[in-house]
Amino acid sequence: MKSAQGKRSDLAMLAVLAAAVLVVMAVLAVPALAADDTAFTAAYANMDVVNYGGGTLITAVLTDTTQGMALGGLLVDVEQSTASASGPWEPLYVLTTGTGAYDTGTYTGPIVPLQNTWYHFVFEGTSEYAACNSDLLPIEVKVKPLLGRPSCPAKVRHGFKFSVRGTLNPMFTAKTQTVKIKAYKMKKHKWVVFKTYMATNGKYMGYTPYSIRIKLGQKGKYRFNARTIWSAEWTAAKTGYSRTLTVK
Repeated sequence: MKSAQGKRSDLAMLAVLAAAVLVVMAVLAVPALAADDTAFTAAYANMDVVNYGGGTLITAVLTDTTQGMALGGLLVDVEQSTASASGPWEPLYVLTTGTGAYDTGTYTGPIVPLQNTWYHFVFEGTSEYAACNSDLLPIEVKVKPLLGRPSCPAKVRHGFKFSVRGTLNPMFTAKTQTVKIKAYKMKKHKWVVFKTYMATNGKYMGYTPYSIRIKLGQKGKYRFNARTIWSAEWTAAKTGYSRTLTVK
């Protein structure tokens, strides 16, 4: 049989263990602090339309909507899609704020789209801040092909064929028609639309030459401009006027 001292020792140990259990239970009973809600409260591009080969900046502002304050110095993903404003998305790069923009929560990065492209920002979240994205503020940047001003002869006899031609960048499929050429005729001291033609794309390394062979049966002065057809990949581009052609 245990001595009275041994029994007292066992009771003391049980008391210590019971107290420890109570402490652990008390700790577990304290609810974990919830992460603050976040949102991108602004998202935009400096330019909505750029020329092919050109770029611009896109910006988003990340905000702690629980505390009502900007969140700087965190990591934000930039993703892009050439399909639609809802994706599918592919990663582009990861941003953080500059020291000057820390207090404003402003995240800015460069883009050089090769066709019409949508962009969004994604914050993956931390233990303090919940995740969010900028899907409610879609950014679309449209791209204009580089369309060269059409060229034509200075003089031609009526009824004789001649060429109107120019260049288009990037390369488009040969033997397709993606460029409209408008002919303008001088009438009563005003340039008026005379006729619209569809040029045919050629093929050359690095760019697309476009051209059309036409003949004008009416004497007078003419000039031409070109424009591309709008598509899902490209927004429309337009040139200035060619030199003046005199048809004799």
